[in-house]
Amino acid sequence: FTMGVKMYLADVYVRQSFDTSDINQKIAKINKAIILAPYQDVYYLNLANNYMALANQEVNGARNQAVIENSLSSAIDTGKKGLALSPNNAGNSEAMALIYENASFYVQGALEWAENLYNQAKELSPDSPTPYLRIALINMARANAEKDKSQQEYYINEAIKKYDLALAKKADFGAANYGKAIAYERLSKIDDAIEQLKKAVILTKDNVDYRFELGRLYFNRGAANPPGLAQSAAEDITKGKETNPDLTVSGQSNGAIKKNDDVATAEQLFLSIVQANPNHANALYSLALLYQKIGETDNAKLVIKQLLTVVKDQPSIDIIQKQFPGLY
Repeated sequence: FTMGVKMYLADVYVRQSFDTSDINQKIAKINKAIILAPYQDVYYLNLANNYMALANQEVNGARNQAVIENSLSSAIDTGKKGLALSPNNAGNSEAMALIYENASFYVQGALEWAENLYNQAKELSPDSPTPYLRIALINMARANAEKDKSQQEYYINEAIKKYDLALAKKADFGAANYGKAIAYERLSKIDDAIEQLKKAVILTKDNVDYRFELGRLYFNRGAANPPGLAQSAAEDITKGKETNPDLTVSGQSNGAIKKNDDVATAEQLFLSIVQANPNHANALYSLALLYQKIGETDNAKLVIKQLLTVVKDQPSIDIIQKQFPGLY
């Protein structure tokens, strides 16, 4: 009876943690639950994720190094406890691996630990495509950290192999097609990248980011060499970074490009995003760049006017006005 009461109260504390937005309060509630029911693996992994959220909050806020390091250490230690309670649970292995991935910038060897756990998850859940996808992303992270071009290409090609294995497990896995597209783009294989992104867009019709990236690649191919639109879906114009090189059209300083089939396709993709979401700042910005480069000044002015109603912060406004002199 006493054990039942403790488990009930522990669940109450966990539910209360879901109802608060304050991460420190979430952590306090889950710690109370663990004191009452110390053998619930899900509590430890939930707590570990909240410690990771606290670290991310600090990275994006005050950037107190001690808080970041202590939060990451607590996340890893707590996650290990949860994993030890159910070592044969594939979901727990993946959850702990993701914690290591997120901590890799600060914790040496974290990517290797994450990969080992994903390999363990493969054994525990042989039909799941997720571990292959995550290992592919780890290889892409390794490529990003490399300065040697041959090593970069090695890790990117290793990532493509893992994406293929993920697709072998689940043929309609749009995230793997998207990952392959990004990998092929890094290898300057734009045609292959576009084909993969087309598949990802078809499989995940509601994913605006995939559609945006496809439009970007079509524009780059249509703009001829060197590639044109460098902005990616991950780079938000509304963050207003004055020196962000991803918010320009590279290699096209002398102006016009031709509106060929690829550029026209990019235009339609960006327009479809804006039609679904009129406040999509990245799509509006990209459309404005496209119209500027093909010389459709009136269309550019209309889009820029709409864009300036979406962005509110001064750094973003400054970027737009600098990019489009005389068009706003």
